[in-house]
Amino acid sequence: ASGIVVQDLLPNGYTFVSKTVFNGTYNETTGVWTVGQLTLNQTATLIVTATVLPTGVYNNTATK
Repeated sequence: ASGIVVQDLLPNGYTFVSKTVFNGTYNETTGVWTVGQLTLNQTATLIVTATVLPTGVYNNTATK
């Protein structure tokens, strides 16, 4: 597959700390993870580290 883009913006119940991107790029301001191209059986990994705030929305859903 090519042109893979995932939207995963942290809700307001979290504060972004850091990211580790194994495939493509991740923009923490927009929540857009541009994976790019994957071959058959290849996986992509994005690790986002965040601090949980005392109040806010905590449900986080990534969409394509």
